Amino acid sequence: MHNASATDLPAADAAELVRALARREVSAIQLCDAAIACFEQRDGAINAVVVRACRRASVNCSRPGTLS
Repeated sequence: MHNASATDLPAADAAELVRALARREVSAIQLCDAAIACFEQRDGAINAVVVRACRRASVNCSRPGTLS
């Protein structure tokens, strides 16, 4: 996943994302943004996301020491 783009992230499994995060190939905020984009694109059809806390998630990901 070297030099991953936001479009690559939804296709990766969780273990691959954790490894990319540990290698600093991707940031926590990039992972958060990709997850938000993914569910926003798909949720309309299935209405599975009950509570949307996107702003709070983004703020938490940008704090030092929180997977950044």
